[in-house]
Amino acid sequence: MTVSWAGIAADYDRSFGRMCAGAVPALLDAVGMPGAPGDALLDAGCGTGVAAAEAVAQGWQVTGVDAEESMVSFARERVPGARFEVGELARLPYGDEAFAAVVANFAVNHAGHPDRCVAELRRVARPGAPIAVTVWPWQPTELNQLWAAIIDETGTKPAGGFVMPEASDFARTEDGVSGLLSAGGFTVREARRVSWQFTVSADDLWAGVAAGLGTIGQAYAATTDAGRAAIELAYRERVAGLGPVLRYPVEAVLVAGAAA
Repeated sequence: MTVSWAGIAADYDRSFGRMCAGAVPALLDAVGMPGAPGDALLDAGCGTGVAAAEAVAQGWQVTGVDAEESMVSFARERVPGARFEVGELARLPYGDEAFAAVVANFAVNHAGHPDRCVAELRRVARPGAPIAVTVWPWQPTELNQLWAAIIDETGTKPAGGFVMPEASDFARTEDGVSGLLSAGGFTVREARRVSWQFTVSADDLWAGVAAGLGTIGQAYAATTDAGRAAIELAYRERVAGLGPVLRYPVEAVLVAGAAA
């Protein structure tokens, strides 16, 4: 079972989207400020437009693209000063060398063929254009441990998900992401971890689970009504004593470079 992104932009934005937003300052810092007025930046896999909003504030002329229509609609309302379109990262609806910079915040790791997506990002980037990409590393986190404990306690489990073709997969490490960008035609200049604290209310985080997001959301969607009730009860009991705001440390792999 794979995540269905259809129609869940609002629930994503208030839950896991808020977590993803924590990487945006480092992502945009990695590509730098626009070199000239009107320089065009592509926000690939733009989601609900958080990175696009910040890029517009920095002076970029921003185009965002996402495969999910509800995300694009949400982004258009959030950032009226940018252009947003529905499109797949592996088949971008833009001409060659159309952008002066490219960012992809937790986008290539959701694609069925990340190598094809990176090749497309290179095609639409001008020579020398900076790029910055973030992905989630393969390692346990405090939040992942919460979900794993709930799944274990309730005896539920996610349905089988999409398996990426071996030839297109990559390690979710600094070296793995660097290799992906290098093979796609980018010169890598930095690869590092970025960290921040994810703060969210219990209700907002639960909205993402109920929408089917993440491993826990897939388990929630795949089980019975009784199973869903058990998951929510276990979640509520585990976060009840943590106060009105939940806080979780988060870490991501950030790789930046330029179009070769």
